[in-house]
Amino acid sequence: MSASRIHTLKTWPQFFELIASGKKRFELRRNDRDYLEGDVLDLMEFDPKIGGYTGRRLRVQVTYVLRIRDMDTGLKTALGLNPALAPVNDLAVLSICPLGDDSPADMEGEHH
Repeated sequence: MSASRIHTLKTWPQFFELIASGKKRFELRRNDRDYLEGDVLDLMEFDPKIGGYTGRRLRVQVTYVLRIRDMDTGLKTALGLNPALAPVNDLAVLSICPLGDDSPADMEGEHH
């Protein structure tokens, strides 16, 4: 098994809060990074209202990857997804679980 990869991702405040509280245990992302089970998502809260990072960060681990392109066309249609649209096929649903202390951490000035 290969080593876990770390993906640093922007996350808007409303979604960041839901993940931090434990209520949201999934991410819907464009699968431009070929996500794999075991990967780590380094979620950095980004507030579009201020145009920058808030300083809060969470790390979660990917426990399952559902690639939309691998879904049956009938299921995509039933879910209201247009299987003919390439952007839809580029999406993945990532099941996630918190790593370590699941309270948001300060980034200590790391604004990358």
